[in-house]
Amino acid sequence: HEGLLSLAVRFDKPEILALLLGLGFDPDERRRLDLDPPEDTWGQPLRNCAEYGRLQMAEMLVACDADPNAHIYASGTPLFVAFGKKDHALIELFEKHGGYLDAEMVGWLGLAEKAQQMLDDEAAGRLRKEAIPPSAEGCPVAELLLIGGVNHTGILKLALPRVQRARDDPWWAKKLDEGCGRGDIGCLRLLLEHCDVAACAPTILQEIAGGEWPESQGFRPEKERAIKATMLLDAGARLDTRDEWSRSTPLAHACREGRIELVRLFLARGADPVEADAEPWATPRAWAQKMKHDDVLRILSDHSPNS
Repeated sequence: HEGLLSLAVRFDKPEILALLLGLGFDPDERRRLDLDPPEDTWGQPLRNCAEYGRLQMAEMLVACDADPNAHIYASGTPLFVAFGKKDHALIELFEKHGGYLDAEMVGWLGLAEKAQQMLDDEAAGRLRKEAIPPSAEGCPVAELLLIGGVNHTGILKLALPRVQRARDDPWWAKKLDEGCGRGDIGCLRLLLEHCDVAACAPTILQEIAGGEWPESQGFRPEKERAIKATMLLDAGARLDTRDEWSRSTPLAHACREGRIELVRLFLARGADPVEADAEPWATPRAWAQKMKHDDVLRILSDHSPNS
């Protein structure tokens, strides 16, 4: 749902925007969402300026005190969008009128220079309160940077040495999961240098075998899975763990999904093709049969002692 000002910006109607502002319409179009609990959202007109590159209309809105740090529900602030679009004119305008990125936004955008400044300011005790979102009060800057920064090598190199977490802390599991799913190879390698994957993420290889991945870095998704799984195995990831919901090992997950390259890799690294101690429905063979992956069944037969 968009208000009249937001629609005027979307359809590039500066004369209508001027009329509405002159009539006293709220430049931020603040409204309350019917959520549990209710939540305020505001700033869609200025966000649309950033989305569609409407500098003139943005100037009209900030002249009426529109907020470049407005919190549009699940959409980011106007300044965040301007940085994402690399619209330097709008960035300059918004910062001139008080726009400021918090640490989480800086991480998502991969802004290493701003990340370094925040880390230095935190260490010196001069960090602006706006750097920490209200929902993350007390959270260190380094950890906030990594919420979105797991896909940015520059952010990882700055933030990881400042994370005060034990190598076996379960906190690392989510970072590894994000790094496997959307991070590049170099980013995952940096994460693995700072944690004990076997202790903090015992079922990470099950995660590698599941879900759909887009092509990245020129690799086919299945090739990328195998590369990342190899990195995890080299770092100590375990092949004998079972996840809670399916009671299945990494090999069983790969068999269920028909991941030929992972099946071959896990078997080559010592995975048990039989799993006599598993639930009958949770063995690698049972999953391959259920999902009708005949090619996987042939590979399992080649590795089974009684075949």
